[in-house]
Amino acid sequence: MHRKGRNHISLISFDATNAASYGRILRDRNGYINSIVEDKDATEAQRKITEVNSGVDAIESRLLSLLKEIPLNIAKGEYYLTDIIGIAGNKGYKMN
Repeated sequence: MHRKGRNHISLISFDATNAASYGRILRDRNGYINSIVEDKDATEAQRKITEVNSGVDAIESRLLSLLKEIPLNIAKGEYYLTDIIGIAGNKGYKMN
């Protein structure tokens, strides 16, 4: 599916009846993934989203250079690897 769909990034998501502690999949109006928001950073509206990130991603190796663009989350003192999804989406890379 990843290669056949010519995706730059593919990830596995699932619908969770209890989505607490999972990152929510955010999609654009066309249904394409554009970012992942972690539960602790999600708004109330985003917490109602039941499609969540499984943590399994396939990323083209050339996109690994985007890792240096992931900002430090000052409040949490950590980097969110899932931010690479939003960064790639903003640059027009195809994800599914």
